[in-house]
Amino acid sequence: MRSYERIVHYVFHHHVSIILVSLVLSIVAGSFAAQLKIKADSANLLPDDYVSVSELNRIKERVGGIGPLMVIVSGDDLAACVDFMHALADSLDGSPLISSVIRGRTAEMEFLSKNRLLYMDLEDLQELHQRVADKIELETLKKNPFYMGFEEEEEDPLDVSDIEAKYEHYELSGYERDYYLTEEGTGVILRLYPTGVITDVKFTKKLLAQLDRTIEALDAKRYHPSLEVIYKGSFKNASTQYTVVLQDLKSTALYALFGVIVLISLYFRRLLSPLFIVFPLLMSLSWTFGVTFFVIGNLNQITVCLFAILFGLGIDFGIHIFARYREARRRGMDIEQALVETVCHTGSALTTTALTTAVAFFSLLFSDFKGFSEFGFIVGTGILFSLVAMVVVCPAFIVLAERLTLIRLQQASVPEHLIRRGRYPVPHLTLLLGVLATAYSLYHISDLRFEWDFRKLKPEVETTGPEASL
Repeated sequence: MRSYERIVHYVFHHHVSIILVSLVLSIVAGSFAAQLKIKADSANLLPDDYVSVSELNRIKERVGGIGPLMVIVSGDDLAACVDFMHALADSLDGSPLISSVIRGRTAEMEFLSKNRLLYMDLEDLQELHQRVADKIELETLKKNPFYMGFEEEEEDPLDVSDIEAKYEHYELSGYERDYYLTEEGTGVILRLYPTGVITDVKFTKKLLAQLDRTIEALDAKRYHPSLEVIYKGSFKNASTQYTVVLQDLKSTALYALFGVIVLISLYFRRLLSPLFIVFPLLMSLSWTFGVTFFVIGNLNQITVCLFAILFGLGIDFGIHIFARYREARRRGMDIEQALVETVCHTGSALTTTALTTAVAFFSLLFSDFKGFSEFGFIVGTGILFSLVAMVVVCPAFIVLAERLTLIRLQQASVPEHLIRRGRYPVPHLTLLLGVLATAYSLYHISDLRFEWDFRKLKPEVETTGPEASL
């Protein structure tokens, strides 16, 4: 208790300095938090030392983006679509943002034709293997000085002309046109392989901006009035998902902030009450995500929603602090006495609660899955910062408001409801309902399943037209 009393005395006499230092720290941490990137790729949730992840990263470094960006040109005149597609491909050739431009299937046809023996039947492959073995055996015998060859053995066992003749007559189906068609047959597809990766949001935006400028300069309507150009593929999906995630993040943060302010104002019946709770909490969130920038460097599909979650977890601390302080002031205590009683009793309980909760979340750091380990680190750190903000910064704001007479909590007489001992209503019914709810939950806990398909974590983006049919 002595340590809490010393904290209160220091806050009471240096509340302005504490508020100023907290504001400076919040601004600095917030500037770093604003630089956090959101990585929506599920592959980023796996450990970097996994063989599959390291090999994927090696391929990305070697060839750039492993997923194509498809430009779909559709319209009433297919010939016009093909002409515009070739014009666009010519304009994009040599771009430093694009490693290769695939406008048709000539390369695929040449590869399959040249290597058609790689796709021979198993029986023919076994026959070829046997002929090679016979050839090796024959050549070995010829090196024997006592070998005597016969005319019927002079035939070369490695003659594969019959097998080659068999596959010479095979035709490649589906390659009548040297371009990719949409499923409806009303458009063509240009495949682009960028030099960057889909997780680089800055690169993706730069790539799409260049494409927009190139298409606008070519003027698709000049080829045919009905021509339309849309994008599809991993790069376009990543850009769309990133935009959707940002919109969801902003909306949930605003809903959480507005809802908490309204509820606190209604409960305490004071317009300024949320300020003593929300401001310190927002400061703690800026500290949390500022530290996250240095330790992790980004947010993922799971941690992107933590602003609203931490806001909800940390707001409890502030409500308890302010409610206990208001009660002490209404009992006739002065400002410092009320803060001492609040922090020494409620603050010590909140410290125990915060530490145990933070340790529970920090235990997720031992998980190899980054979705869990990063979640545990951010939430655990956020809870500790929320505790510091509510035990130190919140009382500083209260002292400042009391000094400026922005709030008046002390009353001439103690309200009756603070003296009268209440009786909990219907305790037996409450206990019974709790037992039933617990039993039901335990009975169905085995029905919970882990969702292995991370594609379901991605936001759903509605697509129509040729883009939806690919």
